[in-house]
Amino acid sequence: MTRIKRGDNIEKIHYGPEPEWKNVDYSNHDDLLWKIQKAMNWYHAMSSSGKSKKWYLEYLVRNGVKKNDINRYGHEPKVNYDKVGGYCRMYLKGLDLPAEIVNRINSFTKNVFDNYSRRREVTEENIERVEVLSIQDRIKKQVGELCFILDQKFDAYIEKLKNKENVQAFKMSDFCKENNVKKPQAKLLYEYFKPQMEEVRQAVENEDKDLKEGWSFLTRPNLKKLYAQYEHVIIYLESVMSHAPRRRKVKRNPERMVKNLRYMERFEELDIVSKDPKKIIGSTFCVLFNTKTRELTILESYDKETTLYVKGTTVFGHCEKKSTKKIVRNPENLIKSLQNSSKRVILDEFKRLGTKESQPSTRMNVNTIILQVL
Repeated sequence: MTRIKRGDNIEKIHYGPEPEWKNVDYSNHDDLLWKIQKAMNWYHAMSSSGKSKKWYLEYLVRNGVKKNDINRYGHEPKVNYDKVGGYCRMYLKGLDLPAEIVNRINSFTKNVFDNYSRRREVTEENIERVEVLSIQDRIKKQVGELCFILDQKFDAYIEKLKNKENVQAFKMSDFCKENNVKKPQAKLLYEYFKPQMEEVRQAVENEDKDLKEGWSFLTRPNLKKLYAQYEHVIIYLESVMSHAPRRRKVKRNPERMVKNLRYMERFEELDIVSKDPKKIIGSTFCVLFNTKTRELTILESYDKETTLYVKGTTVFGHCEKKSTKKIVRNPENLIKSLQNSSKRVILDEFKRLGTKESQPSTRMNVNTIILQVL
């Protein structure tokens, strides 16, 4: 009789501890198969898909698969490993598996490897369709591997959204740094993933009924999360494509850079004073207000590494997706309060404005007040 411990849940009380395989009687084949199936019921109820995957990979290593090749068998959705994970666990705990069970594991392994090979072929075919003049074969091969890795990340992300699990978005900046992604690679990655993002966007915005039906296994909020992840990847790739490779850092003279910048130093009507224009150099967030047109403009860089700078009378280095503008109907109630506000407060107040949002112009003039620089 199983001893009940304090804190045990209903499942643990019902199913008992994990099956052990000591002093197994192999003489009665049918009885052994029945015990194995009963043990599989225990693993399905008491274990997790993550553990099933871990046991399966350990089984492969024990049976001669090299550690360098083991990653080829780890790209299936975790739930698939529940089919054989319990059997592998029994083997790891000392059970000599019957031939039928070994054949079942071998058949599963063949399907996993075939799926891996098929994904590699599809990825390589898609890369071949991307026309890039005079690209080296080495870069093509590298981008093919990067596309495959990112495809697996998206597959895992979609699987978690499908199962309504907690999912954390992956950062494209970290991925590009780890894999040393430069402008040529970024362009190929962009052309590979942009159509995928467009497909998800059409499903989110109900522009294509077939696409909407195809993505119906995700709830609308989760589909929006997936689109946001694709958009994050594309925006970061755009930032890599739009910047030249880093060269030796040249000391910039802020005073010389803003020498020809046109702006308004003080606006008496609202009692506001411009921030020092030299602060724009190296900043990541800048707020401008045109006293004539009453346009409130927000300019934000791609990230902390790609900062804003000035050339002539124009601000450069901003991200078009993050930068925006609106007309302020009652500037006297808002503008002065923004001068010393944080980025979060400014963005919140900007969202509350009821006017239409549009793409900003980054050219400044004598009517432009520099409200805030961060």
